[in-house]
Amino acid sequence: MPRHSRRIVENNRITSGREYPENKSVEYSAEAQMDLSSDCEHGHFRIMSGAATRRAISAAATGFVADAASMPLHWIYDANELAALVAGNDPTFFSPPASKYYDYPLGSLSPYGDEIVSLLQYLASHDEFSPSEYTTTSYNAMKAYTGRLNGVMRDFIANVEAGKTFPDAASDHPDTQGLNKVPVLVARFAGHPDLLSIVRDAVKVHQYAAIAVDTAVAGAVILEQVVLHGTSVRSAIEAAATNPLVEASIRQIVTSVLADVAVSKDVTKAINTYGKSCPLPGALHGILFVLLANDGAVEPSVQSNIVAGGDNAGRSIFIGAVTAAAAAEGAVPQKWTQKTTRYEELHPLAAQIVAKNSALSKA
Repeated sequence: MPRHSRRIVENNRITSGREYPENKSVEYSAEAQMDLSSDCEHGHFRIMSGAATRRAISAAATGFVADAASMPLHWIYDANELAALVAGNDPTFFSPPASKYYDYPLGSLSPYGDEIVSLLQYLASHDEFSPSEYTTTSYNAMKAYTGRLNGVMRDFIANVEAGKTFPDAASDHPDTQGLNKVPVLVARFAGHPDLLSIVRDAVKVHQYAAIAVDTAVAGAVILEQVVLHGTSVRSAIEAAATNPLVEASIRQIVTSVLADVAVSKDVTKAINTYGKSCPLPGALHGILFVLLANDGAVEPSVQSNIVAGGDNAGRSIFIGAVTAAAAAEGAVPQKWTQKTTRYEELHPLAAQIVAKNSALSKA
């Protein structure tokens, strides 16, 4: 499928029960143009089930793949050390793994990826999302987890064991855990009017910091456009800069990153400036910059994020999900999926949750 795209002007399009601004110029992939032109009714674009379903599955599954690809070089903050390790080679699935903070076998998910497996499993086995039920599911999964617990999960476990329940069991850590849930939630609930309220509740299971919630909502707005309509990564991000569903401070971040990438596309330099560590909003700046600087392409986005260092795995899940959803079929390297130890478990679960999403099958 050709990878070129053209501009299509949307007039007051309604998506997921949410109204978007009039006359927004949005760029669609060639695949998406076929979807839109082949099935329209009453001036509203309708979702073609095949392409939207593929994008949703790819988003959910590839978030985990990008995480596993980043895991071996996770949390290396010394730029010289990281450069010496990579030595100009492909940084994905670096062998042997060199993270100083945990020792996982090659192909494993990072602690970030492991944290959201229980969400994928929960959504595959339940028809609705209950934050109270998921609090219990996540607690049981994290309590049984034998790997490294991030600060958010340590706080969460302690709060549950102190008798706290949703939403009081959450942590104040402003890291990317909430955004990392978005690919799975969008795969399951894209096109549903309650998507953003579900995202908020899912974030608040583990985090109550406003920046964590607002970032996840923005991420859902961006990824939903890509999944439902094949909107290009750049156009989806640009639209978020003016979307009233996105909190004002997050819109300002989007606008500032768009300005930054217009000046330079040096990912390593940008992330060094924004901050390599875990907390938001620096991590959001970095994620958006990676997506824009690489024009939403899968491999260079994941690779450049890894070599930028620091909390690259924390940034990788959303990057992998968005780029894979926007890409043509087959754009995610098979060698990556083959190296991801749990891929044969996680991909079918992604397909199961997407099969539950009736909005993706409407025609």
